Amino acid sequence: MLNADDKTDIQEAAIQKSERIDEAHQNQASEQRTVEPLYLKSACAINSDHIPELMTLEEGWFVEFKERTPENSKIAKSISSFANSHGGLLVIGAKEEQKTRRLAGFAPMSREDADQCILRARDAVTAHVTPPTFFEVNAVELKEIEKDIDKRWIVVISTPKGRQGPYLHSNGCIYVRVGDAASPIQLTDSSQQERLWADSLHRKDRIRARVESLSDQFKQGTPSIHVVILADDGGVNSSHCKHSDFRKIALTKHAENSLPLFDQVQTLDTSFLARRTERQIKSSGVIWDYDYQRKLHFIQIPIATHIWSDGNFDNQADQYELPRLAKILRSRDITDSLMITNLLPSLYFLSVIIRKVQMLHQLEAYKGNLKINACVVDARATVPFLGTPAYFDEIENTNLPYVLRDIGFFRPIEDALSWFNFSSEPTISEMESSIKIDIPVAFSVFSYIAQSMGISIDLTLGNTPEDGSDQENMAIAYMFSELINRSFSYTSQPNPKFNRRY
Repeated sequence: MLNADDKTDIQEAAIQKSERIDEAHQNQASEQRTVEPLYLKSACAINSDHIPELMTLEEGWFVEFKERTPENSKIAKSISSFANSHGGLLVIGAKEEQKTRRLAGFAPMSREDADQCILRARDAVTAHVTPPTFFEVNAVELKEIEKDIDKRWIVVISTPKGRQGPYLHSNGCIYVRVGDAASPIQLTDSSQQERLWADSLHRKDRIRARVESLSDQFKQGTPSIHVVILADDGGVNSSHCKHSDFRKIALTKHAENSLPLFDQVQTLDTSFLARRTERQIKSSGVIWDYDYQRKLHFIQIPIATHIWSDGNFDNQADQYELPRLAKILRSRDITDSLMITNLLPSLYFLSVIIRKVQMLHQLEAYKGNLKINACVVDARATVPFLGTPAYFDEIENTNLPYVLRDIGFFRPIEDALSWFNFSSEPTISEMESSIKIDIPVAFSVFSYIAQSMGISIDLTLGNTPEDGSDQENMAIAYMFSELINRSFSYTSQPNPKFNRRY
């Protein structure tokens, strides 16, 4: 029989073997990327050293040359045609040889004009392409031109095959690349239109099925927030993280004095999964499932609960302004059993996990936006609680909020374009300078979550018409500092009425 040390050695050997396999796959993928054609590279990865390779290209399925910066609508046609097809590279400041369609030379521009060209490309896609497709743009210096000559820059624009298409031009047409044509043509073939729409619908169905499946699996009658984050427009250089990288990020402390948010990491089918067990193997605590094939995160955050019965709370009655709430409940002679759902710890967990997601995608060289959606489950027949001054002002003047029904995700699951967008680059405020959390994004999503439970955005963010939000911000900042500077635990328990029909 193996002793504990032997088991530990076996486990460590298994982990090391898994990491060696991950590293081998990563190296293989890296080698494949180094030999990929220039027209499939990210524009941000193209520099002066690639000029000789650029000179070997010819215009066609994956490449287009423009000697001068086109008007915005024409830039949009080129970019959308690549997105609707197989991706490609647009080179501005390149002369085309008419007979062979090869690159004959350059028509360089000044750095100022190159910067204007970059801005025009961004404006072109925003104004003329629906939905706006992901692309990358970069100014490349021609080394052979002397430094004292102003005009020595060209602009390259890389567009990967789009995943949200078909991409419609503002003139009402859909454009694709056809053969070695010098410019995209209008898409009039109904079979191609059907193919583009079918690809898009199939992908949407797969995402919806995955989200609904995970959401159903994790529903256990405990009031929880289900969050989904999608990273699907990151360009050609985005890669998959290794299990060891995911594990490191999941187990990293988000503040010097805190314990790690997660205490277990494992692999499941196409996912890495981290969870908070609260020292109980069967515990259904905070869960982070990253489906690295679909670039889809599913996060479950149980909501802290307190049962009010016979004039008292069952747990942590001295925290989160609960004494003030207890005073109000007693003054109204509320003795019936109530489940109070405390949302502030959930906001804390959400802000930590969002930052971890951003860290992971920075590691993967992901450069697109992240899309986020959320819903509250199993919280019917509960009283949502915030513990902020605006919340108490509201219930003093009216009555306690009450969750009558679950309303599902705040944006349709099948329409990722309508989800809330945020940057994969974290925003850091003064309060966050020493801790790895993302409060601004978490607040934006949290406001939708609170509204789904019957709490207005004014109460969520403290923006009451009568006064400013400084008092609210101080209350929430104090709550965060309390959670960060001590070993934090919370209680979430099954809702006895979650199966009740309304």
